[in-house]
Amino acid sequence: MKNKVSIITICYNSELDIERTMNSVVSQTYINIEYIIIDGLSTDKTIKKAEQIKNNNPEFDIKIFSKKDYGISDAMNRGIEKSSGQLICHLHAGDYFIQDDVLLKVMKSYNKLRWQWGVGNSIVIDQDDNELFKYKPGINKDVLKRKNCIPHQSTFIDRELFEDFGVFKVDYKQAMDYELWLRFAFLGNKNFQVLDFDITYFLDGGASTDIKSLVKALWKIRRNGRAYNIESNLFLDVIYISRVVIFNYYRTFKTIIK
Repeated sequence: MKNKVSIITICYNSELDIERTMNSVVSQTYINIEYIIIDGLSTDKTIKKAEQIKNNNPEFDIKIFSKKDYGISDAMNRGIEKSSGQLICHLHAGDYFIQDDVLLKVMKSYNKLRWQWGVGNSIVIDQDDNELFKYKPGINKDVLKRKNCIPHQSTFIDRELFEDFGVFKVDYKQAMDYELWLRFAFLGNKNFQVLDFDITYFLDGGASTDIKSLVKALWKIRRNGRAYNIESNLFLDVIYISRVVIFNYYRTFKTIIK
């Protein structure tokens, strides 16, 4: 268990994306992997394709669960509940590991530094695999107070953090990862370890492009700063939300390569 990594992929009607995501996991050179597929009762060929990959890779511990869920947070929490690895990573359908040795590099860092929360880079791509921008984790918790600087696709979490500080809140339809990061960082006083290498390609789009819903969730989190022992500041909160809106508007129409 100490050296096992649990990769969780949540999906729904993802027949166009599930193969690449799963293949990037089963091609990893690090072999102590538990791979959990949490499907929201897809009506397309998602499960059929997932089962084919499982059958073609009998040496891998692949578990597939298909059941109606109550949103992204609920699906991610179900994955955590089903997992048994010491480190947990959520890699959604459409996202995939950049290289075959990514998990080996993550585990080398984990075993050497004994962090509980490691975060690397994600490269955001569009449906045609064009690179839009690189999503880098912030340097410290002060950065996290100002913006969500942690890409969850490239985040590895020690399961003890979930046990101590809880899982994703199901009443958040968006920004549930940012809310969790604030709990880890400011209630748990846990610093994240920056992994200075690229980990995943992150498919742009999905729920995060619903700007109205995203702003609503982020505003709730920001105005509830005292719950995370963060001093609330209306001016900074307005600036934060404005930056999110501008960035999401810009990335919808432009290609941003850094």
